[in-house]
Amino acid sequence: MKKPSKLKIFLSFVCAVSVFLFLNFFFSMQEVIHNGIDGYINSFSNLLLIKLMISFLIGILILVLPSNRLNNIENIEVGNKQHGGARFQTEKEKRKNYSFVPDGKEKKPGFVVGRENNTWITEQTDKTL
Repeated sequence: MKKPSKLKIFLSFVCAVSVFLFLNFFFSMQEVIHNGIDGYINSFSNLLLIKLMISFLIGILILVLPSNRLNNIENIEVGNKQHGGARFQTEKEKRKNYSFVPDGKEKKPGFVVGRENNTWITEQTDKTL
């Protein structure tokens, strides 16, 4: 197992202390409401062992659990060596790929891609599913 960095040790300690202070406030909320900050300070000893154990476990979990950085991601090649054409489709390709449905004549289901001159441009094949 790799030794944790100083930053990770510091962050786990800060998180453990924060959890302890939150748990102390949570378990002593009634005392805080009635006595203010004095109630908060006087309630440190209430359930001390439970609060310490929970905060200690949170700190240990932060130390033990792996933290993956984006630097560890491998560069892999995808797309089966396919390259796209960096251009817009021509009118001929648009007429070949899409269906042009006039308003009010919509019969087949499909995805609306655009609209031209009171005509819906739709994709009605299963290529997009």
